[in-house]
Amino acid sequence: MFRISHALSALVVGLVSVPLVFMSASPAAADTNCGSSNTGWFPYDVRSRVVIVNQYQSSERAVKLNLTNDQVSDHSYSSFSYGYKSGDQTWVDRSYDGGSTWTQCGPFTRNYSNTLKNVGNWMRACFRPVDYPQSYCTTWYYDND
Repeated sequence: MFRISHALSALVVGLVSVPLVFMSASPAAADTNCGSSNTGWFPYDVRSRVVIVNQYQSSERAVKLNLTNDQVSDHSYSSFSYGYKSGDQTWVDRSYDGGSTWTQCGPFTRNYSNTLKNVGNWMRACFRPVDYPQSYCTTWYYDND
């Protein structure tokens, strides 16, 4: 009896704690009323990711997503080098703790996101294809200058 009760308790604790793990990985907030739509004067890409959307399907396409920084204004934004399709969504995530929690600026249905102040913050670019239910992000980038 003790073993069944102990095993049942462990199962209940395991089931209750699983949603907490998934919830902690979600953004604190998503907002399109953030940052600025000005993409700056001296941009350079600090992170990039190439994704094959709908791989092995007739609608397969390659997409290159960038986290772009502007050195003059110290802002970051997401942009596409190629593969953007009308209806794709893009945004920037900003974190103060290395990516444990973050705030999402967007999504925007255009080929770039609004810019966000990046100095002293962790930033990454993300997008969700219009024709596929999964989101993709670059790795986190810390801007310290």
